[in-house]
Amino acid sequence: MGRRRCCCAPPGVTCGSCSLPKKDLKLTTYNGLLGVRVLTLVYDGVATWDTGCVSSNRWTLSCGGATPSFVARAYNTASCTLLTGQCSNASGLTTFELKCDPLLLDYRVNPSSCGILSVAGFSRFVVTE
Repeated sequence: MGRRRCCCAPPGVTCGSCSLPKKDLKLTTYNGLLGVRVLTLVYDGVATWDTGCVSSNRWTLSCGGATPSFVARAYNTASCTLLTGQCSNASGLTTFELKCDPLLLDYRVNPSSCGILSVAGFSRFVVTE
């Protein structure tokens, strides 16, 4: 008897009450010094989306808990080799809005607990499809 194969993969990655799409996502960064920038969060095929190193910063979205985990990292070098600080929705970033359909994850920088990003001009990060 041959092996049975599943006919359909789940439509998304379960992330708390949401199902995040299994594809690259958009990250819009709001920065008072540099302006608004749209980056790509590249899907790793499992449960993480990452921008890679962009102008001494790196952003990562991952699933595996009750809510999506979003981390913003600041580096001392353009190649992102020396981490100077990071903030996440667990520490330093406030989850302002979380909608599943259509996808909208809106994180705001808390200047008092995320000075590393606030001083660099960042105020908000928004993830969409």
